[in-house]
Amino acid sequence: VFTVDAPARQVYVMEIVGGANVAGAISLNEVVLNASRAFGPALGGVIIATASVWACFLFNALWFLPTLIVLVRQRPAAREPAARAERGSVRDGVRYALTAPPILACLLMAVTAGAVYNVGVVVPLLATRIFHVGGAEYGAMLAAFGLGAVPGAICAAASGPRPSGPEVRRLGLATGIAVVTCACAPLFPLALAGLMAVGMISIWFIARA
Repeated sequence: VFTVDAPARQVYVMEIVGGANVAGAISLNEVVLNASRAFGPALGGVIIATASVWACFLFNALWFLPTLIVLVRQRPAAREPAARAERGSVRDGVRYALTAPPILACLLMAVTAGAVYNVGVVVPLLATRIFHVGGAEYGAMLAAFGLGAVPGAICAAASGPRPSGPEVRRLGLATGIAVVTCACAPLFPLALAGLMAVGMISIWFIARA
């Protein structure tokens, strides 16, 4: 699902606002996404506790309806037809990517982002195999990441429309330090604080990148 959803979601932001406003729109999108990461697990926990698991699935399914209505009714702005590209081999594409610094930098950031934002794989293992906690604590860990990410996205939106290379490099370095610090946390409360820091700095980084 994510393989199809994530690229379409990111291109859709560009289709809605166009190129001139894309930096602010990406930051606003990160605010909404990570606010849902913070409050969604809490709401899901309340529904499961007061109703049942199936009611939580039903609520989640119904919540897609407003979004689907918007997607059906929204008409993207007219765009110039793309020029027909010449066919090439995968080897040609790899060679070009390795010799074009902007493309290579984007590929390296994509690999990094795949590791940092794969919270659905990393955080459950951190919860169960390192801290040996249950579902409530796991929800708190996801919420901590989301709570930290919201101010990070706001900082990205307030940083101006033209990110610079040095700014992105500093944020990338800070993200790596935050991840390693969180991974070394000896106590569960420190891990929660670390996840908040990772959420804030990493979202700031990826939105500017």
